[in-house]
Amino acid sequence: MKIREFMKKSKVFVLICALVVPILSLTDINAADAIDITKQCSLTLTVPSDSVYRTDSNAPDITAKLYRIASVSESRHFTMLDSSYGVDIEALSQDENADWEAAAATAASNTDGKTPAKEAVIDHTTGEGVASGLETGMYLVMMDTLSSTQYEYSFTPYLISLPNNLYYSSQRPEDDEWLYDAESLVKMGAEPRLGNLEIIKDLTEYNSSLGPATFVFTIEGEKGTDRYSNVVSMTFTEAGRQSLIVENIPAGMIVTVTEVYPGSSYELTTAQSQTATIVANGVDVTIASVAFANTYNDGNNGGYGVENQFTYEDGEWQWNQKPVE
Repeated sequence: MKIREFMKKSKVFVLICALVVPILSLTDINAADAIDITKQCSLTLTVPSDSVYRTDSNAPDITAKLYRIASVSESRHFTMLDSSYGVDIEALSQDENADWEAAAATAASNTDGKTPAKEAVIDHTTGEGVASGLETGMYLVMMDTLSSTQYEYSFTPYLISLPNNLYYSSQRPEDDEWLYDAESLVKMGAEPRLGNLEIIKDLTEYNSSLGPATFVFTIEGEKGTDRYSNVVSMTFTEAGRQSLIVENIPAGMIVTVTEVYPGSSYELTTAQSQTATIVANGVDVTIASVAFANTYNDGNNGGYGVENQFTYEDGEWQWNQKPVE
């Protein structure tokens, strides 16, 4: 029987790669030089060092897929290479109110069966990956959802033009030049994965004359800024084994389970407190578990003649007993 659960977990939400806004309204770009459409470009993708991904020791490398969806002329006009992407880059580039995020999402939804022009592997250790040998044009950048043992990472697709130009975002004349070696700061969402905990209880000897015996456990855990507190219980009407599953605890969290009420007239034959590390659901390993055992201590106090009440106050669980009339 679950009495109360309190769980606080940090969530990191999906962010948009705002630093890689494509070249938009052509009237906002005053580059004097024409684009050299014969020149090859590169794109460096970087994940910030303070991101959850970089601090997750079990995170895999990221594969970024770059689809060249439009070519660009020397005079900075775009021509779609494949209309099935469902967007018109030239029309978007002439619209000061164009929704580039929505356009990227539309294009990304139409990539099935298409082969990316290039792929860049972002190394987890360095947080950087480079795609080189790219033709000039407009690119759709996509990354598939990834999972580590503790987090699930998601990405927002975006559009970037190569070469790039910083004048649109800065409005500074000194930034009005074509960058054939562009850079993009990758921002990503990290959602903590969850796992379960099994509590196993063996009651080796039972006195039926005392009535049902209830055993109460507290669960406390922390992981970074996440804190977890819970209270659960089991009631026995005969000797034997019971178990219960506590769900939705952050994966990777170390929890301490303590039997705070061993049942009246029963005593522990195992340690009162035990620890376990939570494993994410879907990982092919045994569920985290702890095991306790109790036996009858020859006492005559019933374990079911009171109502156990638990309240969470000032960061601690308070246990009170109320006689049952």
